[in-house]
Amino acid sequence: MGAVQVLIESDTVPEDCQRVAMLHAEGPELFTSEADMWDSLREETGELGGNTVQLLFMGGPDWAERFLSDDPDRDAAAIALWCPSSNG
Repeated sequence: MGAVQVLIESDTVPEDCQRVAMLHAEGPELFTSEADMWDSLREETGELGGNTVQLLFMGGPDWAERFLSDDPDRDAAAIALWCPSSNG
C-alpha cells in the first residue's frame, strides 16, 4: 500500500477521482489525538483501495456530550477516493 494523500474540506478534488467509501472514525477524547484520527482514516482508505482521503469533519465533543458523558468522543467523517492522477 502506498501513501494516502489527504485533502481537507476546502481542497479541490481532482476531476478523475472516484468515491470508494464514506468513512467515520471516533475515539475517546482523552486517548485519541487528531493525529490518531488521521492515521485511522488513511489506513482505512488504503485498505479499501483508495489513495486519497478527503476530510469532511473532525471535531471533539460538544458541551452537552462533555457534560452528560463519562467518556466523550472525538469524531471524524471523510470520503475515501481513488484518484488515478494522484497515483505514483
